[in-house]
Amino acid sequence: MEESVTEVNHLAHLFLADDTVDSILGNLSGDFVRGRIDKQPEHLREGIVRHRKVDAFTDSHPAVIASKRRLYPQFGHYAPVIVDIFYDHLLARSFHHYRDETLDDFTERMYRILGENRGRMPEVMRRVTQRMAAENWLTSYATLEGITLALTHISRRLSRPCALETSVPLLQKHFSEFDGEFHAFFPEVMALVGKG
Repeated sequence: MEESVTEVNHLAHLFLADDTVDSILGNLSGDFVRGRIDKQPEHLREGIVRHRKVDAFTDSHPAVIASKRRLYPQFGHYAPVIVDIFYDHLLARSFHHYRDETLDDFTERMYRILGENRGRMPEVMRRVTQRMAAENWLTSYATLEGITLALTHISRRLSRPCALETSVPLLQKHFSEFDGEFHAFFPEVMALVGKG
């Protein structure tokens, strides 16, 4: 059975959360919960709303659409998944440009907060965040090897074979375009959530 892989930009959603535990948990939990938010614990709801607002903005942004269009011929409906990973890579590489905190310090803080609050998470999120911390996903996104591994893991969860990791050479070939699109988009999504 194919697991949901429609949203995998974990670094971006953690970055765009407010600096409160509830916002961090809620923003990340948006990747793991579906349906009406009134069925979710109260401490997660505001973050889920922000997560969905960010996703809607992202899906309609011209720069993001341009990035996805470059991948559609080869990867079809998985193009948005790949762009999520590419954009987390570009964020990780340029983290110092958007935040005073280093990527290492930020990810260490996120892992600590997530680890201390596992009992307040949906079950699937608990399992994923344990792996995320153990394998240091967030910091690994700064390297091509890290995103290749992430895309390989996602590919293994697909019901129809698609080697998403074979998209990484396209990132290298069209790096300036993807990078320019990301940096056109990201300040706008930061402004959307009051972080710009």
